[in-house]
Order: sequence, then structure tokens, then C-alpha cells
Amino acid sequence: MDFRAVQRDPIEAVRGLYAWLGEPVSETFETGMQRWWKENAASRTANVHPDPATFGIDPDKIRPMFAGYVERMETWTSR
Repeated sequence: MDFRAVQRDPIEAVRGLYAWLGEPVSETFETGMQRWWKENAASRTANVHPDPATFGIDPDKIRPMFAGYVERMETWTSR
């Protein structure tokens, strides 16, 4: 599952996974996911995005090193 998709809409990401597996998502199951997500929202760690420069990282310099992985990952997550 694409981490960005899970962060953006976790329930839709699970629906996509189940569709990929050929499994149905029942109304009861979806309601349970929504309830769990809502009940656990208060204890969820905030999603922070620190500046890469803080760690001495230049994204433009390291991006080429991961290009092959990113390309393959897109084929895994687009099914």
C-alpha cells in the first residue's frame, strides 16, 4: 500500500487493497474501520514533515539514487 495514500485516506486505501485481493468490504467492516479510526484519533502521533536540510539532506541529490525503487514502487501500488 502506498504510504501517502494511507495517510491521505486510510479507509479508501484499505478498500483498494481489498479490491486488489478480490475481497469485498462489507458495510459492517467499513463501519468498524471508521469507528476505530475515530476512537484512536486522539492517541495518534502527529504527522510531521521536518525540513531535510535539518539532517544535511539535499533531496535533489539523493532522488536519483532512489529513482529505480520509486519507479518499481509505482507499479506495485497502481494495481
